Amino acid sequence: MNYTIIGAGKSGRGFIGHLLSDAGYTPTYIDSSASLVHQLESKKAFGIEFFGNARPPMTIPIKNIFHTDDQRGIKAVADSDVVFVSVGASNLPGVGSYLKRALLERTHEQPLLVITAENAIDPAKKLTEAIQTKKDSNTGFLVTEAAIFCSTIEKPGTPVDILSEAYDSLPYDALKAKQFSNLPAFLKPEPNFPLLLTRKIFTYNCASAAIAYLGAYQGYAWYADAANDRSIIQVLDSLYAKVNAVLCTVYGLDANDQQAFAMASKRKFQNSEVRDSIDRNARDASRKLAADERLIGPLMLMQSHGMISNALLLVIASALWYGLEKEEPILLKNYNKGGIPLILSKVCQLDTNDSSIPIIQEYFTLLRQRQPLTILLTQQEL
Repeated sequence: MNYTIIGAGKSGRGFIGHLLSDAGYTPTYIDSSASLVHQLESKKAFGIEFFGNARPPMTIPIKNIFHTDDQRGIKAVADSDVVFVSVGASNLPGVGSYLKRALLERTHEQPLLVITAENAIDPAKKLTEAIQTKKDSNTGFLVTEAAIFCSTIEKPGTPVDILSEAYDSLPYDALKAKQFSNLPAFLKPEPNFPLLLTRKIFTYNCASAAIAYLGAYQGYAWYADAANDRSIIQVLDSLYAKVNAVLCTVYGLDANDQQAFAMASKRKFQNSEVRDSIDRNARDASRKLAADERLIGPLMLMQSHGMISNALLLVIASALWYGLEKEEPILLKNYNKGGIPLILSKVCQLDTNDSSIPIIQEYFTLLRQRQPLTILLTQQEL
């Protein structure tokens, strides 16, 4: 089978590329970064080292890598059996246009299987819509989703090498792709994938945001250091409790199973062997404050079931603080027009009369005043 990875970044090459290589495949890589394409094309390989030396280092060969402007990449996608997409959720519309061009050149009878590997809600739906216009009846493709639990970062001091956790599987939405057989063994069919993805984003990604933004506020450079900070742990524990409660209430999850799921994320984040940075995890706060993302999504779910988490409201305020400190354009523009309430209305899509807005505003004001986190934790009952 022919495999192509669109997005040769940390997850694309460092995780999916590694899994395919282990399975005996050499995929084609496609990326929009000319410098990355040049570096990988020149080296014809990249290295992977695993945190804590959990596995021996690996060298992954690269046979073909193409820039998105290179027609050979279009041809490679057209000739593929499976395409993995790992580009960041905001780039899915552009990938949709790219895939549509490739599908016009496709001659295979078998539909092209496209697997998204994004930390987002409904990426398969968004990508499908980007590929297929209302006037288009193209059925030569099928998009399904995978969930990445593996952390990968660039190895410091090297242009292309990767540091990674030792993960060997990739859960995917089996129901959407049930017509496809002979997929690699590392792809693990998940019968209720939408629920798994919701649990991941509302548990793992929500807690990750708490560590990143509160860690930035506390002045940490390294992610695991922030995850082991006593005040941040206090926020995390309260956040996990409330998220677990609402997920169990809404989806009928077993409380012990969801607790174990949450604690697995906590152990992952507190692992000092994983030398991930605060900056990498905190960037793009405006995207992470969207209505269907890791912070506002859990908030809206809680509100719809009469629940509230002041720990979550504090984290939302810290994300606003971080994004404005970094002068992210969409946050700054709305803040200058109408302050925090306008951001929460326009970016986060909260109702203007939402009872959480004054609490978030109060937390944000204290953050702007650089009040110690220990003081903030006494303002409201978490």
